[in-house]
Amino acid sequence: MPRPRAGAASDGLVLDAACHVRAARGLDLLAWRLVKDQDFALHALDDNAWPHGQDSALLFGVLLYLAGRLEGAQFWFQYAAGAGS
Repeated sequence: MPRPRAGAASDGLVLDAACHVRAARGLDLLAWRLVKDQDFALHALDDNAWPHGQDSALLFGVLLYLAGRLEGAQFWFQYAAGAGS
């Protein structure tokens, strides 16, 4: 049975950390694009979309994320995903 190389465990951690960094950068880019998209914001803020619309939930999650409120943002991202966003 081959023995794992000495740095194998730490290599996995480095790869995992790099994936998290790329995912965080992608989420940042997506969040800023949604906030800057006037059509999306107008649709999400439409009175008929609140409080249960998937776009409204996604916009609220993005705003919480950009404000550093990650736990609240996660809830609204999951809510929006469950609604089909």
